[in-house]
Amino acid sequence: MMKKILSYIILILTINSCDKREIICCTNIDFGLDILIVNSDGINILDKIDGIASEDIRLFYKENAEWIEHFGYDQRNAKGMTTIDIDGENRLRVLLTPDDDKKDFTEIKIQFSENDFDLIKGEIDFSNGNVICRKVWCNGVLKWESYATERLITLIK
Repeated sequence: MMKKILSYIILILTINSCDKREIICCTNIDFGLDILIVNSDGINILDKIDGIASEDIRLFYKENAEWIEHFGYDQRNAKGMTTIDIDGENRLRVLLTPDDDKKDFTEIKIQFSENDFDLIKGEIDFSNGNVICRKVWCNGVLKWESYATERLITLIK
């Protein structure tokens, strides 16, 4: 009799301890964007002789309908972007950082000179505690929307 009572108590405790709600255990933050800058022949010109110097590039974020130039506290990434080398290819890496966790989109302007700039727009997904870029547009044209490929776009200068 005592074994039956103990078995029922264990069974009831086991059933009641199961929580059917999905528990979100982790947060994924993924909104980096790599940019190849090439000439009309498809040759990478970022930080190359007769190319575009990364220190001359300026980055602006759109906040409340105004373009605000990025000046960060991180000295390695003070301009909000960094140059990386992947397989011998220089890339510009920027963060499509949302300025508000209620906005679905973030916009940046990459300025190469006074009259030469590109507008980048990213769709940001805040579901399930995550912050993930799902789509990227460049100058109004959808350039990336798939996790089957890396988040990389090419700008022709």
